[in-house]
Amino acid sequence: KSPPARWPRLTQSTATQLVQQLDHTNGTLRDLAQAQLLARPAGAIPALRRLLRSSTTSFGKLHALCTLAGLGKLTPRDVLAGLQAKHPGVLRHAVRLSEQQLNQPEIQKAIIRLASHQGARVRLQVSYLLASIKSRGIHRVIASRIAKEQDRYVRASLLNSLQQVNLAAVVAAYLNLKGQTRDSTFRQLASIAIRQG
Repeated sequence: KSPPARWPRLTQSTATQLVQQLDHTNGTLRDLAQAQLLARPAGAIPALRRLLRSSTTSFGKLHALCTLAGLGKLTPRDVLAGLQAKHPGVLRHAVRLSEQQLNQPEIQKAIIRLASHQGARVRLQVSYLLASIKSRGIHRVIASRIAKEQDRYVRASLLNSLQQVNLAAVVAAYLNLKGQTRDSTFRQLASIAIRQG
């Protein structure tokens, strides 16, 4: 019988060693290493950025992304790296963390691309932000997602994001998509317009 694996002494580990533990298969070890990095982050930022871009595990990327955010060191390039991940859990958190960076055109494009992601939880997170994106044509993106969305929670979130500043443009774009058909969704949009005056 092999002896049990030795638990690393995290309080004596260097920043680089702690970052390496964020890629470990043991979730408790990852959480403890992250807590140490948040308490004593000196020298950790470059290693966290390397892990975010090079890790082959979803949990390594996610811990790197969230640790950078917790330290207040998240840059637009870091967010973009998260938005290019394949795992839906990483994507969802990257979208959440992108909120303060929505003035960046590349981040706007990445968020809009994810509006049609196959994962409903990713689309739901995107739906919280779409109306905050200040770019030409965003009303057409919202209208298209309202027309195509099958998940009721994502659809409700998209409808709930409509405000006086974007409602008329979204309704016009929706009618253009539907060839002026007054369907049940149009009636919902009209009802929202009436409530908002």
